[in-house]
Amino acid sequence: MKKILFTPLDIPIDLPNEQEIYIWAEANTFRETNYKQFELGWFTHSPVACCIPVGDWRDVRVLYEVEDVLKNKQVNNPETYFHPEFAKLFPGLVEAIKLLPFKELTGASVKIQRGPSFPHRDDLHTVEETGVSEPKRITMSLTDVNYSTLYLEKDGVKIHPKIPQGYPCYAFNNRDVLHAADYDPNRIRIILDTAGMLDVDKHNELLRNSIKKFKDYVIYE
Repeated sequence: MKKILFTPLDIPIDLPNEQEIYIWAEANTFRETNYKQFELGWFTHSPVACCIPVGDWRDVRVLYEVEDVLKNKQVNNPETYFHPEFAKLFPGLVEAIKLLPFKELTGASVKIQRGPSFPHRDDLHTVEETGVSEPKRITMSLTDVNYSTLYLEKDGVKIHPKIPQGYPCYAFNNRDVLHAADYDPNRIRIILDTAGMLDVDKHNELLRNSIKKFKDYVIYE
């Protein structure tokens, strides 16, 4: 069976106004600028959910604590703590996040793209769990899906996934496949990135249903 590299997820979401998301994210990004993706010029982070209580959501140590949880596989808290202002302003997004097939959502961030990224593979974002099918990296486009800049790279060729209207959440294989993002300085691109431990049964069932529903959007190896 061919390996699946990308599929939209069968989770209908009515996105809020993208300018409102942009304004909130700009005001709530990390104060520190010494984290990798900022230094690379890829994204700025505005954390919105975490598996541990957070006192200061703009302290970059939140990001490092989440990375430590993932690296050490210390996944033992099914409760998710949401940024209170984000939850108040965007309750629909909170409910959408709760529908994602995580046993534990270790962390989630709103990320504004600041520049192009180079092709790379990731080693975090999901804790290895026996039986969880690829693709595992779950991301949500918070701006117009027609302007998604994500691409996968195979044999030096860019493959730009398409995302259906009304279904801005997708999964892709970020560990085995080179991926990156183009950049259009005239168009805002915002995503919601997630990390954590997936529920095997829920994730695999969601993949099966999504692949069947969006067969014309699925990208295979």
